Formats: sequence, structure tokens, C-alpha cells
Amino acid sequence: HRINQRPTSATYREMLPMLEKAAEYRLADAYYSLAKIYSEGLATKINDPEKGRFWLEKAAVAGIDTAQVELAIELLGNPEDDKDVQRAFGLFKLAASRGNVIAQNRLAHMFFEGIGTERSAVEGAKWHILASRAGRNDFDLDRYMNDLSPEARQQALKLANQWPSVN
Repeated sequence: HRINQRPTSATYREMLPMLEKAAEYRLADAYYSLAKIYSEGLATKINDPEKGRFWLEKAAVAGIDTAQVELAIELLGNPEDDKDVQRAFGLFKLAASRGNVIAQNRLAHMFFEGIGTERSAVEGAKWHILASRAGRNDFDLDRYMNDLSPEARQQALKLANQWPSVN
């Protein structure tokens, strides 16, 4: 694709009709590409957050884990009510269960801090262990881990070792 060779606003404008056509055929990757183009103003130098959010929602619902993470972060950034926080938790959990390391890390924080869910140090530790194994370091979560009882740490390790067979 020329978009990879020469990513300019002209290239994005040229690709826009093709991506919109692909979106008509429900191609999830097209949804996500359109979300990025509109939210970051890549085709016009003027971003359109409303259109970007529309396509990001579609990409998240279609199963694009990166879109799920971005939407969850957006929901947490300006939650209008508890439903946004709970939806963010659900999106992180969905993406984390598919192996998205950023989602695993964010989910660990949510469990440790009780954001959008009941506080669960064991679940938080499990997700932190999984994210750490994939290379995601987080010193704040390491501190939570250090405060766990040996029994809770062992339980979290057992759950992480059983992943993904038990989720």
C-alpha cells in the first residue's frame, strides 16, 4: 500500500473512499483505520472527533482489541457516569482475554483499585503477572504485588499459569 510508503494527508485522502467502501462491507480493520484518520485529522489536517468516535465504536464492537483499549481509555478519561467506567472495564477485560498486554495491565489496575468492578487483589495480580510475562513492566503494580499475602500471591500465580484455559 502507498499509505505505508508515503503516509501524507494526500495519501490518506486518496485511501478514504476505499476504506469507506471496505467499511460498507463490514471490514473491521477499515473501521479502525477510519477512526484513526478522522480522530487524528490525517486526511484533512482537521480532526473530527465525532466521526472518529463513531468508527472507533464500530471497530471495538467488531473485535479490534486495540480499538477496545483506546475506547476504554477514552471512556475512563471523561466518564459521564458509572456505566462508562463499567463499560471501560468490560472492554479492557475483553481485549485482555485476547492477549492485549496494555489491556491486561489496565485491567490489573482496575482490579487492584476497584474501578468499574469489585476490588480483587488476586485478579489484579493475575493480570499483572500475565502482562509482565509479555514484557509490560509496571512498578505501581509491583508494589501492590509486594503487599499481597503469600497465599494471595500463590493463588494469583496459579490462575496466571492456568491462563487461558481458565478465564
